[in-house]
Amino acid sequence: MPYQGQTYARGTCRMMESVHLVDSLLRNQEFPSLDRLAVECEASPRTVQRYLRFIRSRLGKQVTYCRENRGYYYPDGGLKVAAADLSEGELLALYVAAPILAQYRGTSLEQRFRGSFEKICRRLPSKVRARLPSLDQRVAVKAKLPAEGEIARFDELLDAIRRDRRLELRYWSAYRAEETRRRVDPYVLYQVGWRWYLVGHCHLRGNLRLFELGRIRELRLLDELFERPQGLELEELMAGSLGVILQAEGSSEDIVLHFGAFAARYVRETRLHASQQLAELPDGGVELRLHVAITAELERLVLGWGEHVVVVRPDTLRKRIARRLLDALGHYLGDGARG
Repeated sequence: MPYQGQTYARGTCRMMESVHLVDSLLRNQEFPSLDRLAVECEASPRTVQRYLRFIRSRLGKQVTYCRENRGYYYPDGGLKVAAADLSEGELLALYVAAPILAQYRGTSLEQRFRGSFEKICRRLPSKVRARLPSLDQRVAVKAKLPAEGEIARFDELLDAIRRDRRLELRYWSAYRAEETRRRVDPYVLYQVGWRWYLVGHCHLRGNLRLFELGRIRELRLLDELFERPQGLELEELMAGSLGVILQAEGSSEDIVLHFGAFAARYVRETRLHASQQLAELPDGGVELRLHVAITAELERLVLGWGEHVVVVRPDTLRKRIARRLLDALGHYLGDGARG
C-alpha cells in the first residue's frame, strides 16, 4: 500500500500533465470548452477549473472565456505549438513509427513507448489528431516478437551503459553450445533484424564481442567503472559483416557470386551490403560483388540459394561451400540417409 508521500507525488505529476495539456489546447487557439477540457484531461469540470486557476495564478497567464466561440483562449495568442506545423509527410512518419511497437507487445517496453507516443498525440491540435485514425488502417507492421530474456535485461544493460559500469554475465553461446561467465565492458545496445545485442569488450576473450540479449542467462552490475574507448564507431566495426559477426580489421575480401536468371529477379531487388555491386550477365543472371569477411552468415546466404548461385571467387569460399554441399548430400545418398 503506497504511503502518503507516494500518493501526493502521483497526484502532483497527474496535475502537471493535465495542466500541460490544457495549456497546449489554449495555445493552439482551439477555444476548448470546459466540457471538452474535462474529456481531454479525463477529469471533472470542477477539477479543470482548478487547473485554469493554477495557470492564471501560478503561471501568470491570462485565460479568457470567449462567448462567441464558447471556449477558453489566451488573448495574446500565446506561442504556437510546433506540432501544429507538422506536414503530411511528417505526420505519416510519426504514425508509421507507431506499429513498430508490435515487436514489444506484451512487454514493459511496449507500455513505455506507447505512453510516450500517446502523450505526443495528445499534444497535437485536434485537426491533426483527426487524421491519425485513417492512417492507422493504412500502415501495419508484422514484427517478430523479442525473446523474454531480451526485454528482461534491456533496462539493466541500458543503465550499465549509461553509467559506464562493468558487468558480469552468465552467457550461453549457441556456436559453442556452452555457458560461460564473463566480465564485460558494455558500450552500446545494437538492434539487427528485430533482435537486440550488447556490444562490449569481453575480458574472457580479450576483444570486442556481440552478446544476444536473449542468451544472457544472468547479469550482475559490478562496482567497477571502465573507460570507454575513444573513436569507437559501431558502423565501421560492422562494415565487413553481413550480419552480427564481428571480424578483425582487414579480414574483408572481394566476393564474386553469379546468380541464375531465376534468383536474379530477387537479387536485383535486394540490398545486402553497402559494398554491393550488380552487373548483368548474358544468360539473364546477375553478378554480385561484395567486399565482406567470409563468415557463417555469408555461407548461409550462398547455401540458401542452392543451385541458383555459383561462387566465382575467392577460392577459399568456393571450397567451403562445396564441402558444405557434399556433407548435406551425404545425408541423402550416404549411410546417414533415412528412409
